[in-house]
Amino acid sequence: MVAVLQTVVYDEFRKYIEFDELLPTQGNIVFMLYDYAEGETDRAGRFQLKLDRVVATSHNSLMMGALYRTPPPKAEFCKKILDNLRQ
Repeated sequence: MVAVLQTVVYDEFRKYIEFDELLPTQGNIVFMLYDYAEGETDRAGRFQLKLDRVVATSHNSLMMGALYRTPPPKAEFCKKILDNLRQ
């Protein structure tokens, strides 16, 4: 599986779920990370993208990182659900 993400999005994702970062040849999930090339636009004025880096992980590592993440306190969890239901 390949996912193309902006580097800042990937970095934010990593704050919430810890998982192993592997070489691209060692994982079965590959993240292709990009940034905008500052000051570089095409003729239509669209920003150009530049590849930042390629990072891989395993499905197992990603799943376990999400599964065993420390859950929020029950009261906070229930409040968030009730707040969303009231909207």
